[in-house]
Amino acid sequence: MRIGLVTKWIDEDYTGVGKYVRNLAQNLIEMDKRNDYYLVHGKESQDPIYKTAKEMRYKTSFGPLWVRSLNAFVKKNAEKLDVIHEPFIGISAKADIKKVVSVHDITPLLFPSTVPLAFRLYFKHMMPKVLQGSDAIITVSEHTKKDVIEHFGVDKEKVHMIHVGCEMDFPDDAARAAARKRLGPKSGTRRYCLMVGSMLATKNMAFGTRVFGEAVKAMGKEGEDLDLVIVGRQDQDTPNILAAAKATGMEERLKMVSYIPWSEVCALYEGAALFLFPSLYEGFGRPPLEAMYVGVPTICSNTSSIPEVVGDASILLGPKDEDAWTKAMIRVLTDEKERARLIEKGKARSVAYPWSTCAEKTIAVYESLGKKA
Repeated sequence: MRIGLVTKWIDEDYTGVGKYVRNLAQNLIEMDKRNDYYLVHGKESQDPIYKTAKEMRYKTSFGPLWVRSLNAFVKKNAEKLDVIHEPFIGISAKADIKKVVSVHDITPLLFPSTVPLAFRLYFKHMMPKVLQGSDAIITVSEHTKKDVIEHFGVDKEKVHMIHVGCEMDFPDDAARAAARKRLGPKSGTRRYCLMVGSMLATKNMAFGTRVFGEAVKAMGKEGEDLDLVIVGRQDQDTPNILAAAKATGMEERLKMVSYIPWSEVCALYEGAALFLFPSLYEGFGRPPLEAMYVGVPTICSNTSSIPEVVGDASILLGPKDEDAWTKAMIRVLTDEKERARLIEKGKARSVAYPWSTCAEKTIAVYESLGKKA
């Protein structure tokens, strides 16, 4: 089969979707020798992934108009491919080609104020047509599968749940040193709690900042060497995070880091004393698994897909229960047996999500659609 995978999401500053596309593409190309892969994108890119498969380029357009360019490209080139997989927003063009879309969450419907207006409008007005017109829909969790079926009324037989993978790079000494340098001159003698993700209201990081402050104050001398590090793009909730730090007297302890190399992100994960994930809603929720992979204990919200993903390898709490979070943080930071238990369970949980399994199941979806006659 001739399979096109839209890889626009790895050609720019990317977050979760870009990671998904990059790792999926790499594993599909390495593992699948039965089918031919074409990486479909607009921008010129120096990413080495493009040396491993054939490229197909569409005309780039300003802002959200790139969607029109992609759909025009699909119409024009439908005879050259058997399947086209757009891994985020799908294909709306009517063409003689099997269409696959990945849905990561339904945030634009549930929390519309947290996404750009263009994406909100697309999700409301175009996504129903995209999903109805797709031959297969991939969701990244059972929770998101349920959301898609309930909110869009699609045929459940064409919705396939495939968990994304989680595989971390263990950093070298240079990455560790560079990451520590970003935290300030005294970072080498201090511990830190970590949150990772864009600073959006749904990530609930202002809450995480407040409970960090309350835990530190309650710990007294045992908390004197603790900082809070947030890795991610500053966004709409940044003022609330700063206000929470000020209200709890933690301004000097809060370190925000954005747009750093992945090797340094891995180093910051590895060096954390505790990972906090108080998110209100996730379609999957990879960051806790990334922390677990490098041996860091975690505390997570008990909402949406998070319990499905982390199982019993994390402490799960309501995302608004400040008292419970404060007590849990103190326990994990001071009780070595509890830390060891969470670290052991976390490592076992994180390795249960190899990218190879994600790729194998995705190939099965492609092949179930059949080759053109």
